[in-house]
Amino acid sequence: MNCYIKPGNRTILDPFFEAIFDGNKEENFGLLQMKTNVLESEKGYRLLVELPGFKKEDIDLSFDDGYLTIAVKTPEEPKEDEFKTIHRERFYGEANRRYYLGEIDEKGITASFENGVLKIEAPKLLPEETKPTKIQIM
Repeated sequence: MNCYIKPGNRTILDPFFEAIFDGNKEENFGLLQMKTNVLESEKGYRLLVELPGFKKEDIDLSFDDGYLTIAVKTPEEPKEDEFKTIHRERFYGEANRRYYLGEIDEKGITASFENGVLKIEAPKLLPEETKPTKIQIM
């Protein structure tokens, strides 16, 4: 099946595609899914989040009350003088996603961003080692 885009010729599917690809950030949110792998070990969590097309400066990370929040913002694509957009799939705007991690060593969270993948290391709060306590008999 071939798909041809002919300016001025509308099909029955055009309103469907316009609702998905054009409009405000809420309508475009589905285009930015932040595909994520969450890995766990005894010591903590590792999150690998796909954010293609973003720069490190576009990403904001925060941790509060057990939730890690990733917020991204990218400016609208500059308008071309002689071209108008007839189909849009690339994401522009703001979006965020929250992950519940529970009790984490907040000061030990680290993050890096390379080749469109955000890598977050979040160490768990480990219970303090229990030492035998001598109980005095009275």
